[in-house]
Amino acid sequence: MIVAMMLPSATKVVLLAATLDGQERSLFALRSIAEFVTGYLSVWLAFSLAATALQWPLDAAGLLSATLAMSDHILAGSPL
Repeated sequence: MIVAMMLPSATKVVLLAATLDGQERSLFALRSIAEFVTGYLSVWLAFSLAATALQWPLDAAGLLSATLAMSDHILAGSPL
């Protein structure tokens, strides 16, 4: 799901990087593009794992409602 949702938003940057690497299809150019895409998806994967790790204790403590909204008003306003 991360790939399906996040990669299309980075397509323009990936194509720009491919253009800046030149018209040649060298192994170096392909590797640098693959490293960029892998890094981009790794950052989103790390974020989703951190969000899941935060959600589990909040759910176990009963601080989330059935719609996954915070049920405590003070806790809901704390990010602001």
